[in-house]
Amino acid sequence: MRHFLLIIPFMLFSMNSLYAASICARDDAGRQVCTSKPIQRIVSLSPGSTELIFAAGGGDRVVGIDEHSDYPPSVSTIQRIGGYPNISIESIVALKPDLIVAWAGGNSPQLTSMLESFGSNLFYINPVNFTEISSVIRRLGSLLETMPEASESADAVDRQYQALKAQYSFKPAITVFYEIWNNPLMTINRNHIIGQVIEVCGGKNVYANASAQVPRISMESLLAANPQVISSSTFIKDGKTIEERWSNWKTITAVKNSAFITIDGDRISRPTPRALEAAKELCKKLDAVRAFQSPQQSIVKQP
Repeated sequence: MRHFLLIIPFMLFSMNSLYAASICARDDAGRQVCTSKPIQRIVSLSPGSTELIFAAGGGDRVVGIDEHSDYPPSVSTIQRIGGYPNISIESIVALKPDLIVAWAGGNSPQLTSMLESFGSNLFYINPVNFTEISSVIRRLGSLLETMPEASESADAVDRQYQALKAQYSFKPAITVFYEIWNNPLMTINRNHIIGQVIEVCGGKNVYANASAQVPRISMESLLAANPQVISSSTFIKDGKTIEERWSNWKTITAVKNSAFITIDGDRISRPTPRALEAAKELCKKLDAVRAFQSPQQSIVKQP
């Protein structure tokens, strides 16, 4: 009996250790990220990461964020650790995080490599469409043990995406040019979240097949593409609105018809649940353009 009583604590310790070590999730870098204890302190290195952590139910554990994180509003009270390209490694390490959530391809490889060399536990995310947004939320929820909240958020993303797709994606397509920047002239291809938003709304991104996710383009190629809509974020460049920037290019159908659509840049460019808000707005605005286009202009075969 004495030997049996000695074995019980060892068995309980072993079972607890095995259970703790089994809390794992695969990140978007293909790594299996595991933790041996509950995650209580999280640092986020990008605005999108911050939004997704909150969506997964881990917002109350975030102790540090980059200076560009601004949503949800409650992040205003969280300590800042700098912003690209000047994130403070010292500030991050001092916060003693159990987990650091980084944007694969967005955060500096030098920064993330150095954090890994200090023994930090990093989880890389890189969603580029709505299916991947809900997947990241679920995987974060699994790692943070917040699956009820994460599943609810992810399910809402899936439902809303499918509803938009059913309502808009099979309507007559409208050709769209999305302006990321005007000097140099830059846009997005179909693999960017903005490209996904355009497609779900029944838009035909005129640079969908560009090899780069954010390509530079020439005015000559844009004139040849002749989009029916020019869209952009709400930024004003050099004191000019989108209408003023394009006023001299009236041979473009979008300019001739004053078919300009602006969407809040943070919502449409961050691969988070808020991209669905941007999608709903863009879909309605594209529908308004559709209603005023002649059949010859508006009916474009989907790719």
